[in-house]
Amino acid sequence: MWSINKTVVNTISLASIQAANALFPLLVFPYLFLVFGETEFSHIVIAEAISLYILAVSLYSFDVLGVRYVIEDLESGRDGLTYYVNILALRTLLFFIIAVPALAIIYFTLNDYFLIFSIWLLFVVGSILQSNYYFQALENNVVLAMVIVLSRLAAVLFIYVYVVGEGDTNLAVLLLAGSFFVSGVVSFFYVILTQAFTLRDVDRGLMFRLLIEGKEIFIGNISVALFRGANVLILSVVSNASAVAVYSLAEKFIKSWQAVARPLNQVFIPKVIKAWSKLALAEKSNQKAFEIVWQYSRIQIVLMLLSIPIVFFVIGLASTFELLSGFSNETFILIAIMSLSVVSGIANAMFGAVGLSLIDSQRYFAYSVMMVGFSSMLFSFVASYYFQARGGALAYVLSECLLLLVFIVKYRRSK
Repeated sequence: MWSINKTVVNTISLASIQAANALFPLLVFPYLFLVFGETEFSHIVIAEAISLYILAVSLYSFDVLGVRYVIEDLESGRDGLTYYVNILALRTLLFFIIAVPALAIIYFTLNDYFLIFSIWLLFVVGSILQSNYYFQALENNVVLAMVIVLSRLAAVLFIYVYVVGEGDTNLAVLLLAGSFFVSGVVSFFYVILTQAFTLRDVDRGLMFRLLIEGKEIFIGNISVALFRGANVLILSVVSNASAVAVYSLAEKFIKSWQAVARPLNQVFIPKVIKAWSKLALAEKSNQKAFEIVWQYSRIQIVLMLLSIPIVFFVIGLASTFELLSGFSNETFILIAIMSLSVVSGIANAMFGAVGLSLIDSQRYFAYSVMMVGFSSMLFSFVASYYFQARGGALAYVLSECLLLLVFIVKYRRSK
């Protein structure tokens, strides 16, 4: 009974985390669009897009591999803290390596964005300290959920009360990024206070090994960041502030939709890893990996397919009662174009970094995502130039679907 209750509580906690992270941009960014207008709003989302690349480098591949490392450590009778400490140290080091030159480049080339970008880095630092993977591996996300929900809610309230005009741009970004910084700091101190945490566990040899082992998935992750986050930057080059603003709102809606579905991934990823670890070596094959991943993916895919008509019904209802201020008809068209990506996205998370790591195909993952990512960026440049925001939306969904196809091809090959 306790194991069932523990699973239910953990699932609710994960759902609460993702609901808070999903609703946060939907509650805030349309409001900011109305307050600041297209030009200033586009500055905010462009600086955010750049900070997401800093985040992708800093987190490296440990949102996936970190779960596996900690689970294996726990199953060996240890507490997983050695990996927690060394992953945190490595992420912090990577952050400084990439953030310092990025700040210098932006200061000398895009000085108008320097202060906004600097504030957005609080979001990156908070995400590093939050260490979501550690709580997922422990399958205990209750405290993390409470911290995240409260910090996001507080940020929404402060933005509604204190951000009222064009002069409040920096304050708005500070509240946005500060919400993640606060939840990260609190989560970090929670681990310090509840675990036998010590910096003496930092091991340069282990950090180097983790860096080498995760390089293929990192290449894949950075490639994903390129094609998922590049459209805002591409539109800023080939189009105008209006296209950037309307596309950004639609993309945030889609990413929020995907975030709501992410607890499904987070619940089933540890189960996939555990099911694979229990197999005898002779039983492990590409086909068996596909069967295990598919077993825990199909319910997720069905639920996402069912969510599409429900979401559009809710959008239509909310639009009728004018509850979606800031969303234009063009925004709704972009959301419709990109909606299939919520299905392929959740499947990519399972069949990509997670599934391919089981069959030691991290290199295939890395170079597949790189190939799809750069192809998508090239397509996005052309499509965005001719069709503006709709071209970016089309590039977004096609890249997700193509990526899933490339992943599945690997499982169908004999090992």
